[in-house]
Amino acid sequence: MSTTEKTTVSFILNDLPQTLAVNPLRRFSDVLREDLGLTGTKVGCDAGDCGACTILVDGEQRYACLTAVGQLEGHNARTVEGLAKNGDLTALQQAFLDEGAAQCGICTPGMLMAAQSLLDRTPNPTEPQVLDALGGVLCRCTGYTKIVEAVLKAGQTSSSEPTPSSGSAVTHSAGFCVAVQVIQKLLKLYSKQDKLLLQNQLRHQDPLLVHAW
Repeated sequence: MSTTEKTTVSFILNDLPQTLAVNPLRRFSDVLREDLGLTGTKVGCDAGDCGACTILVDGEQRYACLTAVGQLEGHNARTVEGLAKNGDLTALQQAFLDEGAAQCGICTPGMLMAAQSLLDRTPNPTEPQVLDALGGVLCRCTGYTKIVEAVLKAGQTSSSEPTPSSGSAVTHSAGFCVAVQVIQKLLKLYSKQDKLLLQNQLRHQDPLLVHAW
């Protein structure tokens, strides 16, 4: 098939039916942003490394930059725009606001979708489950502690179980652990200059992380 040949692709997007005349080989991330105007899904690497473009397809995490729009035929897709209903934030989105989990914002849509996938399956997840679910989305701001706190808080909010204080939800060591887990992956993506910038950021935010190099 040529890069200009189009076909009809039908799927559900954020609970609404969509039928597009489009080249089925195009990246779904490009179709979302350029054709449908849904710019909430961010594009960081176009290679499936950063996770910023994470969406849900039939409830499962999928990198939109590695998904051809033709693969959506007959499936149910959900982007960050599909979380809030009638302007009301979900418990997860509210928790991100309350806990200050959004920093520069590039990874936030991917983090929200990855976390939502987990909460849909496990309404009140444990800390290890949250860390595992977020493992495919990188945060250059190294703000994992607040992100994990937010996901745990959202789970506790929607659960009937007693809610412990948010201050004790995640220890510093948990945030340190998840940051170290992605350091090696980050190093593969960054240029020498980027590595120096990141190292300087870590030195100011958490000197212990500098030793993870």
